[in-house]
Amino acid sequence: MREFFSTKIGHQTIAALVTILSFPFIYMGGTKHISSLTNIGVVLMLGGMLAAPVIGFIHAKRSSKKESTKDITSPKLSDSKG
Repeated sequence: MREFFSTKIGHQTIAALVTILSFPFIYMGGTKHISSLTNIGVVLMLGGMLAAPVIGFIHAKRSSKKESTKDITSPKLSDSKG
């Protein structure tokens, strides 16, 4: 289970769950006129909605960094004489 949540899709699952968790706070805060619950719900919603693009950006940056270091460290066959 720990391996799943360390992958990109696992992080996006956590972001989706946080977004879904925000709905009861927004609903209860709106119907009972409790602004602190509404504020908590909005913060959770924003965190969940912004987490997916940030995670995608971080994973893209990591994968491009791995590819560039792989290209630099790998020996080229065309450089050898023969």
